[in-house]
Amino acid sequence: MRRLLLRQVPSSPKIGFSLVDVRDVATAHRLAMESPIAPGSWYILAGDFLWMRDIATVLAVEFNRRGYRVPTGTMPTSVLRLAAVFDLSVRQALDFVGRRQLVSADKARSELGWTTRPSRESIVDTANSLIELGLVPKPAA
Repeated sequence: MRRLLLRQVPSSPKIGFSLVDVRDVATAHRLAMESPIAPGSWYILAGDFLWMRDIATVLAVEFNRRGYRVPTGTMPTSVLRLAAVFDLSVRQALDFVGRRQLVSADKARSELGWTTRPSRESIVDTANSLIELGLVPKPAA
């Protein structure tokens, strides 16, 4: 999200994530501590799967009017492969291009009663936090 807000990427590669808000993870930990069936259990904590372009679109809708210029285009995989020659973090992402990795938090939902907040809320709150902490500077007026 930081790179999108800073325009450090010109567009979004076809890479996706199952997002989870850290506040929801904290809630799951509390629920697990309070649950008599949780000790010894493992839980996957994941929310909605979103492509990077979907995340960029949410950021653009909320932050472009505040002076940010979040790129919402799709990056061709060939461009990503070329960038990977020069950037290790891009090279590491190549294995995930076009792959929709679905994980299920059903066990956490059913055993703990865990829920997640909407992805849009997490994305906007994360971006606001990055700005408030100075990790993403406010755009020049």
